[in-house]
Amino acid sequence: MTYRGAIKNGVVVFHAPVPLEEGTVVEVRVHEEENADELEPGSPEALRRIRDLRWAGDPEELRRLTETVQEERNRDLIPLDGDNPLK
Repeated sequence: MTYRGAIKNGVVVFHAPVPLEEGTVVEVRVHEEENADELEPGSPEALRRIRDLRWAGDPEELRRLTETVQEERNRDLIPLDGDNPLK
């Protein structure tokens, strides 16, 4: 789960209500507002950001998305063995 907020008077204030119980332990990561499009492709910073990406959603949703992408890729492939269905 990822929730966005900002520091106000030394305390994290979320932008919207969050369904966390009082006393829930959380980890705060500072979000750099720098636009990723401004990074030079292949630069150490661009590569670090790619490496640091993590899926924050439901693992089952990630599995479904991955399956969908693979199915679309398979559908768009043209066989190399002469069995091209487009001919």
